[in-house]
Amino acid sequence: MVTKIETWGDTKTRTSEKVRSLSKGIGLLRSIVIGGAIFSLLSVPLLLNVQTTRYNSEISSLTFKRQKMQSKIIDKKAQIDLILETNFPNTTVVKIDGRIFFIRKGK
Repeated sequence: MVTKIETWGDTKTRTSEKVRSLSKGIGLLRSIVIGGAIFSLLSVPLLLNVQTTRYNSEISSLTFKRQKMQSKIIDKKAQIDLILETNFPNTTVVKIDGRIFFIRKGK
């Protein structure tokens, strides 16, 4: 019987060591999961905010370029109309649907 008690005590010690090592592993796993969850909760919104800011910047840049090109087109149209009016003074100017037509008068 004495042998059984010693074996039982040995088994109890081994079991408690296994429980401690298992609890350390579970604690480490739990801390990794919690850390990963906190990191993802904090980093994902920041990444989305950076992307949104970048796209808003690109949109405003493209809008500025479009407005600049439109003003150049309007300037060129005005220059063409001025050249036609100065070089062909005997023409009649007709505007149809926003377009300017220069019609030459007969001789």
